[in-house]
Amino acid sequence: MLALSAKADAALKSLSNGYAEFLGVQPSVAVGDLCFTANAGRSHFSHRLAVVAESAAQFRKKLASFAAGKAVPGVLAGVIENTDRARVAFLFTGQGSQ
Repeated sequence: MLALSAKADAALKSLSNGYAEFLGVQPSVAVGDLCFTANAGRSHFSHRLAVVAESAAQFRKKLASFAAGKAVPGVLAGVIENTDRARVAFLFTGQGSQ
């Protein structure tokens, strides 16, 4: 699964088109590595896209279709209204005055 996000719908379509073009130039890319990098290495904004595919060719076709505004099975897009992350704090008791 490839997950992408952007601040606006037009930016998300542009990003998906960029990924489709990259996959057209680099069809032998390891899709597992591509998905991991996109999921772990990018910020998560409110406009989100999830694409499920088995090969680079399938990802390319689905991403290009989404960028063109076509509905495709295995492609889900939506908007998350509240993107505030919960703050986490750790308290280590018993350490005295240090």
